[in-house]
Amino acid sequence: MRAELSAALLSMVSGCAVLGLPSPGAAESPATEPVAQTNDAPAIEQVPRPEIDLDADLVFDFLLADIAERRGRPDVSLDASIRVAERTRDPIVVLDAFRSAMRAGAVDQALAVTDLMAEIGDDPIHVGFARVQALLLGGRDEEAAAIIETLLAENPDQRERIFNNTGEVFAQQSDPGVYLGAMESLVDAYPDDKYGYFALAYTANRARDFDVLGRAITRVLELDPDWEEAAIVRYVHLVQVNRAADAGEFADAFLERNPQAVALAERHARLLAASGDMEGALEHFEHILREMPDNGDLIFATALVRMQLQQWAGAEKLLKRHLKLNPRSDETRMHLGSVASSRERYDDAIDWYGQVTDDALAFEAQRRIAMALNETEGPEAALEHLRGLVPASVDEEVELLLTQEQVLRSMDRLGEAFELIDAALQEIPDNGGLLYARALLAAEMSLLSRHESDIRRVIELEPENAHAYNALGYTLADQTDRYDEALELISRALELSPNDPFILDSMGWVKFRLGSLGEAEEYLRRALSIRQDAEIAAHLGEVLWTSGVRDEARSLWEEALQTDPDNRTLLDTLKRLDPR
Repeated sequence: MRAELSAALLSMVSGCAVLGLPSPGAAESPATEPVAQTNDAPAIEQVPRPEIDLDADLVFDFLLADIAERRGRPDVSLDASIRVAERTRDPIVVLDAFRSAMRAGAVDQALAVTDLMAEIGDDPIHVGFARVQALLLGGRDEEAAAIIETLLAENPDQRERIFNNTGEVFAQQSDPGVYLGAMESLVDAYPDDKYGYFALAYTANRARDFDVLGRAITRVLELDPDWEEAAIVRYVHLVQVNRAADAGEFADAFLERNPQAVALAERHARLLAASGDMEGALEHFEHILREMPDNGDLIFATALVRMQLQQWAGAEKLLKRHLKLNPRSDETRMHLGSVASSRERYDDAIDWYGQVTDDALAFEAQRRIAMALNETEGPEAALEHLRGLVPASVDEEVELLLTQEQVLRSMDRLGEAFELIDAALQEIPDNGGLLYARALLAAEMSLLSRHESDIRRVIELEPENAHAYNALGYTLADQTDRYDEALELISRALELSPNDPFILDSMGWVKFRLGSLGEAEEYLRRALSIRQDAEIAAHLGEVLWTSGVRDEARSLWEEALQTDPDNRTLLDTLKRLDPR
């Protein structure tokens, strides 16, 4: 469950482009339109299209342009396209000729076509930016900047649109940083125009010049402190320069003044979720949902956060809302099955998993049915179900083996589980999942050398695997006196995953073994605040018991026993300490 939710939350965050900046076209006014780009289908001013009398020459050139393009003769195609444009004077055909010239790198011909665009009555700003693009293609940057200066001076009521298009054009170049100086000069001529500095910030971001970006967006917010798009840019900039705490403070202050700024609230919520602050993320998601109650993506994201916080009833309600909006979402059914399992409603879980038909999820759904059967009908029923599954890939085969191992472990048939994974590794050597599973079995069976060699091999294969460092560190702290080595391993795990409750638990446990009771208690309380888990409660209770806070220790253990009465670590702790 933990791995599933972490992957889902990561997908949720990355899929929504947490660090993406709004483009200049995201400004307040809808007046902005794409300029005459060389790629796909920009908007164009609605110039009246003329009646065209087709003759043989026109049809010939039209066909020639197409055939020559297909046969790799752009020069022939361009000449024919320009002849068609000159004959028809149709704005769409003229724009196509301009694009053909740009694709061919024919600067002079592209500029000639812009003259034709002006003659047929195209919008002067649209024509101006077509010329700017052609000049930039030809390396005539000063001439391009002069055109933009003229457009700004002659169209004071269109400066937002002009600045936006300028930012887009410069940002589209292969090295946007080359044009930052020109952009700053254009913007500084209008020091009270927020759209100019907003466009500068956009260009600077594309150039990865965060100093210019920071100065530009600071000026925007001086001119308009409550502009949400600018606030998003400021927030993202602070994150980009590793000032996440400042970003959070800025977002909180802005949202307090502007509670309707749901786009910023959503970005902040997703980043909080990615960083492990689920309570903070949930607060923001709930606020956004009050403003946008039928937004399926937000409903789903909020449900995942509630699942991470083990708020099963609230998560189930949200997932059902999401399924009503998206009745074909088997991913939602998978999560509903997970929630039902977590609430020990295994028949409901089997029902949800049984409804999954998506090929990408069907095998996993059947695997989970086996785990639910393990709880309802027993391990033999689960194993029988698993034996009926046919994996379609090595990854599915590994998942099937790991599930069989998990069922065997639940039956205390550790030797059989070990043999199963050991044999699998002969067929699928150096598989990180199988090595990790064998290592955990070895630790339970007190085969310390096997555990250590397997985990160290996992670390070689996956040097960013936080759980591998944590597993070895915890085992060394729990089963040996190699505490300093254990501390080093767990510290590395915590660097990689600073809010993982199980790694925090391991850090608390090694601190306890080193005699640092205060630090141990701090880590363990933090771990338990993130996840209510019987093993964490067992460890915290032992630290409190050793510190003399025995009533709270008993209370913790009693509560943990009610939720997980078969937890081995908890039972072993109670047996050793005998807190009666």
